[in-house]
Amino acid sequence: MCSKTVFKKIFVLPFYQAHVGMFLFAALLLFGLVDPSQLLPLHISLSVMLCSNWWAAIGLLVFWGLYLLKAVTFIKKKMREKNSAFLYYSAYCLSSRTRIALWSYVLLYISLPLGGYILLCMITAVAYGYIAQPLCIVFASTLAFFSTVKYVDRSFTNQRNSGNRHFEIILLQKMDNSHLFLGIRHLVDQQKIAFLTSKVLSYFLVVGMFHAFSDVQDNIRMATLVMVLLALANSMVLFGQYRFEQYELAFMRNLPFGSVKRWLLIPGRITIILLPEITWLYIRYDVVQASLLVIFLLCASLLVYHFAILSDNETDAYIKLLAYFFLSMIFVVPFGYITVVSLIFLVTSLVIYSFKRRFG
Repeated sequence: MCSKTVFKKIFVLPFYQAHVGMFLFAALLLFGLVDPSQLLPLHISLSVMLCSNWWAAIGLLVFWGLYLLKAVTFIKKKMREKNSAFLYYSAYCLSSRTRIALWSYVLLYISLPLGGYILLCMITAVAYGYIAQPLCIVFASTLAFFSTVKYVDRSFTNQRNSGNRHFEIILLQKMDNSHLFLGIRHLVDQQKIAFLTSKVLSYFLVVGMFHAFSDVQDNIRMATLVMVLLALANSMVLFGQYRFEQYELAFMRNLPFGSVKRWLLIPGRITIILLPEITWLYIRYDVVQASLLVIFLLCASLLVYHFAILSDNETDAYIKLLAYFFLSMIFVVPFGYITVVSLIFLVTSLVIYSFKRRFG
């Protein structure tokens, strides 16, 4: 019931508000240009004409199709609006059957004036002895209605052109519908260029550091500095994830979804994003050293993620914080104590998150 109310407010009511002139013109054309005593005979004659002439019936179906097309165009326009962006991601939390039911509900309300009039015409024609044409019109219009519902649902879930789907769309369909994977869906769908750029940058950083400094393999402190650079290389992806969390998933904060659990999913998403770098570390180093470097990389990336909160979502301020962070690490890393520094990063991230949740 709550979903129906939300969809009705977003799509149905604005549709009628936007097309009130069209409906007033249609009402004037059908009911205002003839004498009231002639209204009933006029519409009876119109109903009989529609069901006694196949060309008239085809014209009616074409008009019905154009009306549905107008409804679809309006719905897609509303879906592209920033205020409706949350629906795109929340749709993944609904079953296919539920989405179909919601879109049927929306289109039924939008189609009520024309659909109701067509239905009355068909009932009148059947009462006057016409069977075949009304049945064909009802069947074709119903088929067009549910085809439109299916098309809208596919457009809404980014599944159009199923015979020519891109790799990322197939991957999106395979992913879980949890809060964790909503961020990864956003990564695949909206951040793929930034993600690929960060991985290419990470690759050149790793290769460049290993060729420029021969002791990176044996000196874990130098390797730790490389981890800082890898965290910075992925900073814009992490910044995009934060913005997604704050805006597109803002509605999640109103659901019975604990803040602690929501925070724990942040390092989960970061771990998935950094899987190539983590894999490389375990290939390059022994298990103990690799584990220490992975923990440091994850904690540093977590802090970089939370820098977006301190920067108040401003890109320039975020970049300045990253620069200060890198300069401070140049002085901190030579002292070692990787585990202690990682713990400091983790605690700092928790403090920033708690402060944002309480006062932001």
